Amino acid sequence: MMQAHDRYVFSNFIRQWITLGLGLLGLLAALDLLASADAIVGAGSEGTSTAGWAVRWVALEAPFLLVQFSPYITLLAALTTVLQLRKGREWLPVVVAGRSTLRALAGLFLGAILAAVGTVAVREAVLPRLLPQRAAVEQRLFQHQDWVLEELW
Repeated sequence: MMQAHDRYVFSNFIRQWITLGLGLLGLLAALDLLASADAIVGAGSEGTSTAGWAVRWVALEAPFLLVQFSPYITLLAALTTVLQLRKGREWLPVVVAGRSTLRALAGLFLGAILAAVGTVAVREAVLPRLLPQRAAVEQRLFQHQDWVLEELW
């Protein structure tokens, strides 16, 4: 049964995870676009502009980056949650009151388990469906050719 302190730690962890995840994914997507800006120029066709293709690339690349960097986001979110509890002087009263350190961090562990299960779900359910679309956009952006899924068998 989750008590008030566990819910508080859990909500702080989830808030930190979302903030760090969005920040890191945004930074990585921007750096990826800047690094490949030379190859992207001229990828637009009659119907869409180069910016449209770049936005599609970022939208399709984000789940792959999320799966790749989710362990680091989880670690940083846990560290910032504990640092926030210490900075707000909310940690010491809980431990002095008799709650063990592992029990005091139960909300954090629950959040980390939830993040891991969510990452596995994205990897197993979402990424296989996005792979052909991502390959098509990648082919259009970097080789300036249309990509068609072929049956290789």
